[in-house]
Amino acid sequence: MSRPESLFCSEIRNAYVLTDKEEIEFSVNKLREALVKVASKELKTNLSYQGGVRRDVNVYFSSKLDMWYFFGYQPSVKYIHAFGLGWPRSMVSAIVEVNFPVKGRSHRVAGAFIKDSAGITWVAHNGKIGGAKRGVGLKAFWRFYRGDCINLWEGGAKRRLALIGYLSSDELPVRIKRFVSMVNAIKSQAASSSAHLQLF
Repeated sequence: MSRPESLFCSEIRNAYVLTDKEEIEFSVNKLREALVKVASKELKTNLSYQGGVRRDVNVYFSSKLDMWYFFGYQPSVKYIHAFGLGWPRSMVSAIVEVNFPVKGRSHRVAGAFIKDSAGITWVAHNGKIGGAKRGVGLKAFWRFYRGDCINLWEGGAKRRLALIGYLSSDELPVRIKRFVSMVNAIKSQAASSSAHLQLF
């Protein structure tokens, strides 16, 4: 996977991250409705993550997208959205999570809803990707990412976010699948590059 030497990110004036609790909840519900709409099956599985295993959780699978997804909620903290590719077997682990704070702005939570000057809401991600493999993380994401992105000014600092898709678009599930596939490729590329460097 290759990318240009520099990644150009748009700078949209008057765009901002949603921080209002009700606006975030509304946007999360809209996102989940779009994903449930394209799901072909709901089933139980076990979901592993860095902190342990969530047992007997409900996940959705979309045969159209060949992707599974899990919705969760950590009270007063964040809305959880875990994604993986292919059929969900008895134990799965997410390729990427697109989570949103319940309210406010948290840079520790990777997902964000961005509203532009035209009133359009976008689903975005700050590039913080987990992974047990060496070399996988925020720096690797932005090293290999080649999708759409935006620069936002927050508190006098410029922050970069990957744009996944337009919240109200019928193509949002497809755009999410594209993002998940891209993160999967980034993780493979980052792990491969790290392993190569360890040989020298």
